[in-house]
Amino acid sequence: MKNLIRICQAGLLLLALSATAKAQVHVPYSDGGYSYNGYPAGPAAGYYGGYGGHSGAAVGKVPIFGRAMYSINGAADGLGYEGSFASAATTVPLGTDALHGWWLLDMRASISEQGLPFTNFGLVRRTHFSPMHADFGLGVFYDMDADEYENFGHVFHQVGVSAHMWTPYFDVNANGYVPLGSSRRIGTPDSPFFRNALLYQYGLDSPLEGFDVDVGLRPPSLAQTNGTINLGVYSYGSADVERFAGFQGRYSFQPKPGMRLAFGLTTDDEFDTTGLIQVELWRGRSRRYTPSGRDLDPIQRNAHIVRQHVDQIYLSDAETGERIFVVHVDNSAPDGGNG
Repeated sequence: MKNLIRICQAGLLLLALSATAKAQVHVPYSDGGYSYNGYPAGPAAGYYGGYGGHSGAAVGKVPIFGRAMYSINGAADGLGYEGSFASAATTVPLGTDALHGWWLLDMRASISEQGLPFTNFGLVRRTHFSPMHADFGLGVFYDMDADEYENFGHVFHQVGVSAHMWTPYFDVNANGYVPLGSSRRIGTPDSPFFRNALLYQYGLDSPLEGFDVDVGLRPPSLAQTNGTINLGVYSYGSADVERFAGFQGRYSFQPKPGMRLAFGLTTDDEFDTTGLIQVELWRGRSRRYTPSGRDLDPIQRNAHIVRQHVDQIYLSDAETGERIFVVHVDNSAPDGGNG
């Protein structure tokens, strides 16, 4: 509860900072910005990118390695993980195809506060639909999560599919996650025995399959700092964890070019309420393929594989502290055995 209170206090502070920041609209995730009466009128005016051919801003080449991001993510308990982590990410343009779509790599490497790694590798195709002034994208991802729990932890892998529609006034993001492999267990909920031990609580480490969907809004009142509010739902489950659903929210803004601050919350019946404070630093601009200027923006998705973890607890002797050793015998065996 104390951690949640601190996270909420920090979120209120971020809201206060965004309300008092200078009247300039910054490019999402980039190191540049532009101003258009405090709010953009659409792609022709350089909507939240400002580096397309009609933006009036300086036009230059995208670096060969695309855009780079470094972030610090503070969390006490996240959605299916524990503790804070740091990340380095990049989006690398690969080129265009005959249907006027452009391809890019979306890659991220992270390390937990315990020094354990997890990575995300994605291939994304995007296209710009001029009548709607919108970018449409579809991506496939491979995730590896070695951020194991200290007690009965495991490395998990999964594949994911992501889709999005980004317009001048709202975004829609959707992600699906499918683990490769099944749950790991010590004992079962139906029996207290595990080999020669007696369990007070069985152990479980289960990667969860599921999806999340959110809508991102950019109210004019937050345009001075490129503020975005994301609201959405998610659902996860596995063969060992009953499927559950929850709500998620995120507020992000840019206090200065090249920096983005975000505050997120999730709530559900399985993980209760979790919070995240994120600081991102970006290098490189999007201004190569689309008037929206968002051609190299990363896809919004989970960096961790969502997992449900239950620590096994063995029954022990109250006096010696040793585990209770159980010998299983067959009462129907004939006399003369060694049971």
